[in-house]
Amino acid sequence: MPLARYLLAATIVRTVDGGAAVGLVALAAASNAGAVVGGLLVAALSAPHVLGFLTAPLLDRAADGRKILAIAFTAYAVALGFAAVSLGHVPLAVSIAMIVLAGTCGPMLTGGLSSQLAGIAADQRRAEGLDSLTYGVGSTLGPAMVTGLVVLLGPRFALLVCAAAAVVAAVMTLFLPRQFRVGQRDTAIRISTGLALLWRSAPLRRVATATTLMAVGLGALPVVTVLLATQLNHGVTGGGIMVAVFGAGSLAGSLAVTVHPHKTEAEKLVIRYVTAMGIALIVAALAPSYLIALIAVCVAGVMNGPFVAATLAARSDYAPENARAQVFITFAGMKIAAAAAGAALAGVLSPFGGHTTMTLAAAIVLAGALVSVADRWTNARRKAANA
Repeated sequence: MPLARYLLAATIVRTVDGGAAVGLVALAAASNAGAVVGGLLVAALSAPHVLGFLTAPLLDRAADGRKILAIAFTAYAVALGFAAVSLGHVPLAVSIAMIVLAGTCGPMLTGGLSSQLAGIAADQRRAEGLDSLTYGVGSTLGPAMVTGLVVLLGPRFALLVCAAAAVVAAVMTLFLPRQFRVGQRDTAIRISTGLALLWRSAPLRRVATATTLMAVGLGALPVVTVLLATQLNHGVTGGGIMVAVFGAGSLAGSLAVTVHPHKTEAEKLVIRYVTAMGIALIVAALAPSYLIALIAVCVAGVMNGPFVAATLAARSDYAPENARAQVFITFAGMKIAAAAAGAALAGVLSPFGGHTTMTLAAAIVLAGALVSVADRWTNARRKAANA
């Protein structure tokens, strides 16, 4: 079954993507390189995602997108595997360069693969819900799997397992149906045009705005939940439980949307889910007890699952055929950059405590919804005036 093969490949490669950072930090520690080197390796893996729009046209122009994905997955595996074996035995710059190469291929594991989903399944909305589930499984299972392998067999072996799994996913992509909706070489648009498209297309602009500001707020959660739990007398462990509950809620939300696929316009769904997440986080910020905050964070997670599916639907619905990969990959890069900014902002504001920083995170998420609604209203008024 084509969709089942796609989902298996996506789950494998996104589990690798989710767990690789954990393995790199553990490898740096085991090699006596220190936390600073571990941070550099993680940054080298994640930062290149922001520039994914530079490689996206390769996928838009390809006659067979499967081959581009397979090459990218394999390059990711080789670079990650080389870094795992070489760290501590070659100059650090060499290992970091290999991780940068893996990070450059990273956007193909996420947005690149998702951009090829159209045409694989008859029920596109259900397929997008299942695709969103692979992201949740990858981000949850990946770190847990790698942590387990690190404890049992060491970080080098854990990263080599990740590399081998990426190769398996690369082979699997070659057996997916070829009827990908990939733009032909002579019609794929330029990078600059693809970036401008995100601004000129009103639905894409609004979804991108809501998604980016939401990512800033959610990117702060790993830091903010620890601060909030500490203020509510549950310490660092309580913050970790909050993050885990958010992830579990997100998985539950993704499962729900696969059973009951979206039927509403994708843009409206995105704004609704962003609003719901913002409200849930406000409740968490104002919660008088840890239990209430935990429940509110769980609700936010439940909303996040279908939100991811809605953003995938929006990209699919509003992206032109000849810039499909550019839209998917650029969105993914923007989310990663925004989440990193949110984490950094939370760290800077941590002296203000958990209630304040959670309130700010919620306000940023709600701002994404408000700006998008205002844009939609302004466009409607302009069209009415010109009618």
